[in-house]
Amino acid sequence: LCSIFYGEMDKRYFMLLLNHPKILMMRFIDDMILISPDQRLVEAADMVLHQDIPEFGFHVNPAKTCRAPQSPEKQYISWCGLLISMTDLHICSDNNRFTLTQMKDSLSIVRESKPGKVLARLAVTWAKPKLQNIFLNERYPESIIKRNIQEATAIIAARLASYVLEYEKYSRQSFSDIFLKRVIIDTVDYITQFTLKKCPQMAITRSLSLAPFMEVLKLKKSRFNGIIANIKIDSDCPHSVIELIKSIKF
Repeated sequence: LCSIFYGEMDKRYFMLLLNHPKILMMRFIDDMILISPDQRLVEAADMVLHQDIPEFGFHVNPAKTCRAPQSPEKQYISWCGLLISMTDLHICSDNNRFTLTQMKDSLSIVRESKPGKVLARLAVTWAKPKLQNIFLNERYPESIIKRNIQEATAIIAARLASYVLEYEKYSRQSFSDIFLKRVIIDTVDYITQFTLKKCPQMAITRSLSLAPFMEVLKLKKSRFNGIIANIKIDSDCPHSVIELIKSIKF
């Protein structure tokens, strides 16, 4: 409803900005971002956006507004959980929030008569938001798509590991290693097959996602060592993905 409300405001007051060939303007509910290679256009647009629109109760708070001029030191703009490249506008997920709070705090442990089915379903549910077109655009460099896949898999793996640890802690029941291995393989296969549909030109294999999955499980080796020993991979994670995995709290 809020998007419909502000969408009408966009049509009435901001169409010049929305249709300008050198301006990319986006809005998620009431969070707006404007990107342009022309600093003068940014300044002009800034003046337009900072005009109050009482009809819609619209007011831009200067304290919550910032400019991010392009520089060698700053590669990405952070906006609404996304990282937008300042060079070619490719998009990655902003995973910084997973380094600030415990992963378990974002999980709801479901206690049903068939916990295995619940876990298998949740693993796929966690994967879907991470496999949107915005992260797998075939126009992106292949290295960016692969990094997006591996970072997404790392977050999914951390959620799965946290869920297993919390469930077993409070239910006093354990998932078998054979079952968990099956869930991991099925989840990785889902990610791989989905990616191949979106990016058929790429050579994507199961190992691309298995590698970060195993790196996450190694952080909780005392629980998952039996699984790690029985899953073989033939690729490694790049340094940036390893650093993300080490920073996740779970």
